[in-house]
Amino acid sequence: MNVNGFPLRCPHCGGDSFKRSRLPMGGPGLSLFGFELMGEDAVVFTCRTCNRIELFGSAHTTEVDLRGKSIDCDRCGTLIPATAGVCPNCGQPK
Repeated sequence: MNVNGFPLRCPHCGGDSFKRSRLPMGGPGLSLFGFELMGEDAVVFTCRTCNRIELFGSAHTTEVDLRGKSIDCDRCGTLIPATAGVCPNCGQPK
């Protein structure tokens, strides 16, 4: 999996399998580490091996390359196999 053009690897265990989710970042004026977030969702990747969390800024500007990777369905959370184009549980496109 690549995020913004770089391979995503867990810095703790070296794993390369992650569960993707979004984190609502609140309303205007919320600050995190000195950055004003202004209500945009962040993208969260949780390592499937050690559960370390990697947090990326705005979900609108984070590019994720999922080609050839199994991912979690945004709708129901079921793992979608790398070879499938839709979730086998609910039909949500990958």
